[in-house]
Amino acid sequence: GTFHALKVVCTEQGPITANINGFTATGQAEGRSIQWFVLNVGLIKMQVEFAELKILGVSFSVLIDNNFELMGFTPAP
Repeated sequence: GTFHALKVVCTEQGPITANINGFTATGQAEGRSIQWFVLNVGLIKMQVEFAELKILGVSFSVLIDNNFELMGFTPAP
């Protein structure tokens, strides 16, 4: 459908801790997504542009389904 939506661009960044074969390593997580919200409905669509982890100086792309979309909505009575 067609909606009047608020478009929000989110940039995420923060520390992470990973346990690799009993060794604890710290690193950084980064990502960027675009989200659309509709009044009285909520999140209707999200596109993840990228998600990446950096541990021990090595970058890893996180492979995820990058598109989420609301397929149906029925208001509560």
